Amino acid sequence: MAIRITLAALIAASAGAAGAQVIDGQINEAGYQLIWSNNEGTGFGNNRSEIDGIWAYSDGVNLYLGVTGNVQDFNKLDLFFDSTAGGQNSLRGDNADVDFNQLNTNLGGLTFDAGFEADYFLTYTVSGDRTQHFTGAAQLDTMGGGPGGFQGGGNYVDGDQIVAGGANGLGYVLGTNQSNTGGVADFGNPNDSDPALVMTGMELSIPLAELGYTGGALRLAGFINGGSHDFLSNQVIGGLPAGTGNLGGDGAGNFTGTVSGIDFNQFAGDQYVTLLVPSPSSLALIGLGGLVAVRRRR
Repeated sequence: MAIRITLAALIAASAGAAGAQVIDGQINEAGYQLIWSNNEGTGFGNNRSEIDGIWAYSDGVNLYLGVTGNVQDFNKLDLFFDSTAGGQNSLRGDNADVDFNQLNTNLGGLTFDAGFEADYFLTYTVSGDRTQHFTGAAQLDTMGGGPGGFQGGGNYVDGDQIVAGGANGLGYVLGTNQSNTGGVADFGNPNDSDPALVMTGMELSIPLAELGYTGGALRLAGFINGGSHDFLSNQVIGGLPAGTGNLGGDGAGNFTGTVSGIDFNQFAGDQYVTLLVPSPSSLALIGLGGLVAVRRRR
């Protein structure tokens, strides 16, 4: 079940953690709040590709996000942010070229829950032997054609960072620690430990302006996907009904070469979580400063 964090809690946490954040894939700073934890065993291999929890906080300028668990074997951690008016409820096929255009050719047609309209896409992958990692991103404009592409990567060890160029020049910092051996187990088996206790994974510091944030709710959807963004696991942010296996490309576990057949409206519950960030007026009142100017949507 998703947990909605109150504005007051985020402001208090931000004030205590400002300036102390280290982006290294360890979710151990005081500001983080647990947003959601998973309870479904992974269909992609225990301790290889799983999502255990979502952690977040904001200082009003940046969003700090932790996706605990691990990703390996060139599988993808695909994240989507609903951050402003407009966006794409069903992914278009004319967005920026990310991962050899697989954002368009293999993810195009995937449909989110009603009310979720993706404005920004970010993907992260780690090689099978955990020696390399890469990230890409794109702005998802309502009518397509937004900026984006490969954002950086290279050699990998736990604690490494990627300082991304960013889809519009603002960029983000991604830190990683893929050493987790707890949390959910293989699909159908009891958990190795409480997924809410896993504190390593992918960590992100991203400007709210990069996301096009315009105030109000900030929503996050995402999942572990196959190496070509073409076969969804059952590791889905917000959760799937208990006992749901890998979604594949059609939502029923079958490989189709794309995920265009997946419509999250067919699954009970919300396949996203909601983050709240301090409003500019609230930040001004407590002396944390206002939001940086957001980019203009096409």
